[in-house]
Amino acid sequence: MTTEPHGPERSSAARAGDPPAPFVLWLLRHGEAVPVAEGGDAARMLSAHGERVIADLAADLAAAGWRPARVFASPLRRAQDTARLLIARVAPGLALETLPELDPDGDAGAIVPALRARDALRGALLVIGHQPLLGVLAGQLTNDAEPRFTPGTLVGISFDGEPRAGAGRIVETRRPGAS
Repeated sequence: MTTEPHGPERSSAARAGDPPAPFVLWLLRHGEAVPVAEGGDAARMLSAHGERVIADLAADLAAAGWRPARVFASPLRRAQDTARLLIARVAPGLALETLPELDPDGDAGAIVPALRARDALRGALLVIGHQPLLGVLAGQLTNDAEPRFTPGTLVGISFDGEPRAGAGRIVETRRPGAS
């Protein structure tokens, strides 16, 4: 797992005496999935490699004391499986919530309003989905070039207030690979 810091903020974990943390939206592309077979795209499960990558990411995050306040995933199996693997390691007992707006064919502009409607825009929020949707969303929120989301890539976007177009900054990117 390689980590690319994007500024002084490197973790959502709060330290004693620190001011309240800004809202951080963590975007995770699901782990590598098996090819389309019976059941179609929605039924694709994680490959063995995809499971290992997500398990490694979860171990790294757990060791750093990282824990999201809430987790939302696409309704597709590979995103749901990614969420379950991660939650089991970093936040046992935390409920997985499904967000239909994270469907791969969804509108990136509908995701933040859907999260707002669920009163989820606070603390550290993890959203698990697909490309190109996550890249488009990150680009809209930061006004930066769309980050490259290979399977298992995690990107943290920090906001000093409500998330809106152009108001976020990427504070961390973790990509699968050699440490």
